[in-house]
Amino acid sequence: MLRRKNRRRYLAVLYEPNKSQTQVMRDIQGRFMELFGCLATELAYLRVYNSKQNGILILSCDLEYLERILFTIAMMEQPMTVLMMSGTIRK
Repeated sequence: MLRRKNRRRYLAVLYEPNKSQTQVMRDIQGRFMELFGCLATELAYLRVYNSKQNGILILSCDLEYLERILFTIAMMEQPMTVLMMSGTIRK
């Protein structure tokens, strides 16, 4: 069987700047786990990258779980907005 690299998507998420990026990521992971379970959380391969701008979180996920991540962000208690989605981190 051939091993292929998983395709990823990068999301720029706008959040309230009074919270830290780690707290926002924990909130997103917790909500995702509530909605889709522990196994899906691991398979989504959620990662956070440092953002130079305050109030913007750069989140990456597996392409197969993109719709679930977008749904999770929409169902958060604190309002968050996805500003941009890209297939590469540079964009």
